[in-house]
Amino acid sequence: MISLTNPLVKALVYILFVYSGMIKWLPFPIDPTLLLGFLAVIIMFISSFSRIPVKNKNVVIVLFSLIFFLLFCIFSSIYSPSQVFWKQKALSIVLSLITLIYPFICFKSEMDFDKVDFSFKFLSTTAALIVFLLYVSGNLSVITGSRVVGEGSRIPDYLAIGELLGIGVLIYLYRPGLIRTFLAIFVFVMLVLLGARGPFLFTVIAATLYFSLRKSQKLFNFKSLIILALLTSMFIVLAQFWSGAELLTQRLSGFSELSEDQSTLERLLAFQIGINAFVENPIWGLGLGGFGVYGYRIDENIYPHNIFIEIGAEMGLIGIILFTSGIIYIFVLSKKQIKHPHIQIYFALFLLVFLNYLKSGGLIDARKFFVIIGILISYGNFIISSAKRKGLNEVGTDCRRME
Repeated sequence: MISLTNPLVKALVYILFVYSGMIKWLPFPIDPTLLLGFLAVIIMFISSFSRIPVKNKNVVIVLFSLIFFLLFCIFSSIYSPSQVFWKQKALSIVLSLITLIYPFICFKSEMDFDKVDFSFKFLSTTAALIVFLLYVSGNLSVITGSRVVGEGSRIPDYLAIGELLGIGVLIYLYRPGLIRTFLAIFVFVMLVLLGARGPFLFTVIAATLYFSLRKSQKLFNFKSLIILALLTSMFIVLAQFWSGAELLTQRLSGFSELSEDQSTLERLLAFQIGINAFVENPIWGLGLGGFGVYGYRIDENIYPHNIFIEIGAEMGLIGIILFTSGIIYIFVLSKKQIKHPHIQIYFALFLLVFLNYLKSGGLIDARKFFVIIGILISYGNFIISSAKRKGLNEVGTDCRRME
């Protein structure tokens, strides 16, 4: 019998729980999010008896800032104008809270994090294979035609799939070999087929950042910027000769026609509504789930497609301060540990997802954001704890030698 504390089991349950909203269209007899969430809570309880302590100041600030932020989100439902949707959104916040703290409790070794990497590879490759099969069968529009963002949609949103494929590309670039390089290229080609311009651009940026970090431990250097420009130019040229890139090139061309792009105009209108909501309710915000009621008179999953504007509109200055404090200290902690190879790839993943949530993300599916934060910060905490244990062991060895 496989133990629930097996590294692979812990990692798979965690990653599948986070992305379970993408498989709800399948005929499961029970909601996969509830099932996997229940298993995740059990694993957390079992693992809590031997967790790694959190003592580093930067880790503590990140963890408590984001935990208090999520708790304040739930508290804000008390004064929200939403009568129905706040319940669904509050549940999603609880799931994000579980997502954030799970790795701190359950992941205690390098093998645990390696299995997390494997789980991301497994899920992103599976998604890439599905995209490929839909493409060759002429049914890719089943995904690319889905415009409903969030977990209320039965068919997975193409932006969420694109973000997952981008994560897969980056994870395969870590410790590259012949097979991993081939799979990275395959997943990237499927990302191009999908036509999600945000995930595509942010994957290219994050990959360039990662290679720069791996070579010089700097966020960007002149050489990496030249490589980025050359790769982008090469793609633009080659895309003209491949019909599979047609959807992506059409969406990328929208950047040169911002004033006429309907999606951009709708997004700008949502931005303005969110800013107005913040100006009218600067301290406390509208309350959880209140954006749709305020801006569109609809009590449904509507948000401004920018996580900071959404937080400002619904949670006000209090929410902005708590969330921004956590994000700032993520950068502080990552900068101090950036020479570590695993931190480099996790930071690249964080940048990819962070940029996506600045463009299209919302709190309703924020556990896809908090999973990367949780992994990055918990691994940073693991490095610190391991270094301290190593130092104590070395001191103990020296004392025994002196005796």
